[in-house]
Amino acid sequence: MALDPLDSGQASAPPTLSDVRISDFLLALIVGLGVTRLAGVVAVALLAGPGFRGTGDMPDLQVLIMVILTVQTVGLIGAIYLFAIWRRGLAWAEIGLRPLPAGWLVRSAGIALAAFVVASLITMGVQSLMEEPPRNPQLDLIAPDGFSWSGLLITLAFVGAIVPFAEELFFRGLVYGWLRRRMSVRLAASVSALGFAVLHGIWWLIPALALLGVVLALTYERSGSIWAAVITHGLFNSFTTLLYYLALATGIELPA
Repeated sequence: MALDPLDSGQASAPPTLSDVRISDFLLALIVGLGVTRLAGVVAVALLAGPGFRGTGDMPDLQVLIMVILTVQTVGLIGAIYLFAIWRRGLAWAEIGLRPLPAGWLVRSAGIALAAFVVASLITMGVQSLMEEPPRNPQLDLIAPDGFSWSGLLITLAFVGAIVPFAEELFFRGLVYGWLRRRMSVRLAASVSALGFAVLHGIWWLIPALALLGVVLALTYERSGSIWAAVITHGLFNSFTTLLYYLALATGIELPA
């Protein structure tokens, strides 16, 4: 008597990133990165215009930056959901949302500190080769209206937690994860890191940001959890933010 394959009791394997077609992958890139870049262009246009009105005691620029970063976050996570989770039926665990292994909280903090030091040295080296070191526009976004405790706390919430979460899900969870199933760790980490660096749109920061991207990819690869990369990325950004706000509070001139 022949057995019906539907009654064999064998469940089909859950979909993985290997099942995400290149068309879906490219659409996710176009939507996620497109929304991110468009939000950046809108931010520049508004900053050059008459201003963005805030509410209460919150500075106008602070509100604008919060809105832009929120739009970028929704764009990156929305692209993952549309073209991997909803369209292909992947679980969020396949994008890296797995429990953080024991010991990786401390490891991630150490990796973040080391990456921050090395990236800072690389950036200083690049600047030293230039006749007139350019101003880093990210510093103006970190504290658009100078030092304030509210600005510091709001900035840390966004650049230290919300933005790293969205960027790690996208660049490491989706982009690196998809590439990793089709090429070596070294090549997948390099390609995803280069895209991560170029997206920021600051050409002289590309070497330092590309290094950070590789470090984050390897952190995800070794830990098996996107949370390790999120913590590393968030602390890296937080170190920069705290250093800049400390300089503003004390009147110390930092290199651009």
